[in-house]
Amino acid sequence: MKGLLRAKAGFGTMMVFLFASPLLNPIIIGLFAVTFGLKVTIFYFTVAMSVSIIAGYLLEKLGFEKYIKPKAYIAPEKRAVQADVLAIANR
Repeated sequence: MKGLLRAKAGFGTMMVFLFASPLLNPIIIGLFAVTFGLKVTIFYFTVAMSVSIIAGYLLEKLGFEKYIKPKAYIAPEKRAVQADVLAIANR
């Protein structure tokens, strides 16, 4: 989520992606098609995508972006990240 915030992706768009991506995973869609058939899979896809879009739109219009900490928009310093990687590697 932090990467999307730093890339200045729209809040509603980001929320749609975060809601829809696990629900519409190609593996999940494939399993639905094999298990329940094509009609149920299309229905599932349509409902999941619609609910994700509506939720993202409502969260943006209701101003939920204000609950994101300002710290999330700031990219970490390169040296601090490198120090963390070295510390983990030396364990």
